[in-house]
Amino acid sequence: MAMRKADQYTLGGVDSRSNPANYPPERSLRCRNFTPLPSGQLRLRYGYTKPAQVSTPAPIHSAAYYQQYGGSQFVLYGQGSQLKQVAIGTGTTTTIATLSTGNPWGYYRAANRIFIGNGQDLESWDGTTLRSVGIRPPSAAETSGITVSAVSNSSASFATTLLSGYQLFMVYFNPVTGAVGNRVPIGNPVTIGTTTTALFVNGLPDLSGINGEWVKGFGRTNDGGQVPYWLIDANGNRVVANNTATTATIISSVIDTNQELPFRNGVPISGLNAFAKVGSKIFGIRPGDVNIYYTEDDTNLTNGIYVGVPAESWPPDNVEPFPTAEVPTTIHGYNQEAWIFSQNYLAIWSLFLFQQGQNPWRAIWNVGCAGQRAWIDTPYGPHWVTPDKQLMGYNGTGPTPVSEEYEASLLGRIGDQFIGQVELAYYRNIDLGIDRIYILAKDANGNPFVILHDFRLRDFRNSIAQGYEAIYSGMSPNTMIGSGYTPRQNVRDVNGRERLWTGATDGNLYQLEDGNSDNGNNYTGDAIFLIGAGDGKPLLDSIQWQGDGNVQVSVAVRATLQLSDFESRNTEVVEIDNPDNRYKIKVGLETRWVYARFQLTSHPQDGDFEITDPPFVPMPSYGTINVITPDFGRTRANAP
Repeated sequence: MAMRKADQYTLGGVDSRSNPANYPPERSLRCRNFTPLPSGQLRLRYGYTKPAQVSTPAPIHSAAYYQQYGGSQFVLYGQGSQLKQVAIGTGTTTTIATLSTGNPWGYYRAANRIFIGNGQDLESWDGTTLRSVGIRPPSAAETSGITVSAVSNSSASFATTLLSGYQLFMVYFNPVTGAVGNRVPIGNPVTIGTTTTALFVNGLPDLSGINGEWVKGFGRTNDGGQVPYWLIDANGNRVVANNTATTATIISSVIDTNQELPFRNGVPISGLNAFAKVGSKIFGIRPGDVNIYYTEDDTNLTNGIYVGVPAESWPPDNVEPFPTAEVPTTIHGYNQEAWIFSQNYLAIWSLFLFQQGQNPWRAIWNVGCAGQRAWIDTPYGPHWVTPDKQLMGYNGTGPTPVSEEYEASLLGRIGDQFIGQVELAYYRNIDLGIDRIYILAKDANGNPFVILHDFRLRDFRNSIAQGYEAIYSGMSPNTMIGSGYTPRQNVRDVNGRERLWTGATDGNLYQLEDGNSDNGNNYTGDAIFLIGAGDGKPLLDSIQWQGDGNVQVSVAVRATLQLSDFESRNTEVVEIDNPDNRYKIKVGLETRWVYARFQLTSHPQDGDFEITDPPFVPMPSYGTINVITPDFGRTRANAP
């Protein structure tokens, strides 16, 4: 993996900013497999591992981590139209289904399942069964032949009627997931003359050819009433007819008045492909539509007034048009609010204001987002890439740019035709000193590269974070797992430790920032940076460093810097027994500046990056350059 730091940088007390004429802006440090650290160190980067070998070498375009209530952990991913799953820990890969399209999909989590939508399919997956989301009401054709009649039954308990009688209603119900469709009336109202009367239902549809899990649920109104409630038996169970039954005899007249048969459990509108959980609702958008759609409320499950699964219920009137009449490109949740973007605007929808019956749109800013996966929630607040190739943050009162120092050299390299494919991920690992946003993008030729927005690198010009580039060799990332949905969820290993995974173009899933090797192979580090010697062209006698003695150092002073301009120098120890791991190379040049190139091949047999106890005692030297100091002038022997 290669990296390029796109700003002036201080190494070991040598400040290239001391004389602005000494460096070209945004070009003073280039790193390959070295990580610049806040203290001025360079350290060999970790490589990556391959958690699962995918048999089909097709690009992975979508991926999501989910953990079930019982603890089972999986990554669900898409290769073309194939939907697959890999188990965390075992690496067992399962092909789940072939979807109707190979479009990238968005996802949300609810009810111990993960839901995905690609613009045509909207499915839920529980680790065993893939199901279409939502349950439709019975059709007119399925109910036209149903009759309901009163029959004598000594075990029945229906009360006699005085008004127009009981109206029976039917719903389709999935007892596995708890999902319930909208109600429809069946038959005519039935009057009861004696208490030993049951209701006989004939002509029910056989559902085996429609959905093998669905059953028929029944409810009734009160005598002469209009609102139906679910019929329950003596044990409080819902009265249902099984999947294939075409007749049913209903003996119990008892209803649960907390279970009104639903009329707002609409199936999702077609075309949804981007989702976000906002408080207790799921929001969704679709291409070419100015409207935002949302589900019923999860909290209804706890107060006894909801029948069904809110995450599968999309009432047709749960819709809000985007306030600028533009098509939304991005939807995410943050602090109980929906952050919804068009290409040009950000509008914030407040769940609190909505629940108070007020206008829910509390703010609009003139700043857009490149796409659904170009937004990420971090401990530093939300960040996103705009269509104008700028990384934005949020300062508590409004959007603010956070990428000025590297926009021209890094974000500017994103191909205009690929700006909508930008993806953001976030990863923090205290053991590795990692705390950064990963921006996955493609250049004008379609080649992927990664920009690291590093919160551990700060200076007077950017007190928040600094950026540099990463290019992976031997693997081309295609999607970052954890991007595109809020709340953000990175992969977690069997110990519950957060990890950074990517789906690659070769059909493999890779775990980044892991191990002391590059998938079992040694790798090289390559860093080029500029040392400003100051005005007057003093004699730079040598360059010293403390750290890894296997580093090969070369220098160049030509302003038209080419790799062929670098001259290799021999490494020498500063002290004979070298107790402090100090090394140097001779330079012997009078110059205002010098480019120094440090090259190092990993040698994990000699060490690793584990933090010692107490930390940094002794000072680590493997794969690390802790400090760099120039020696000016030439020493003279003692006078006789």
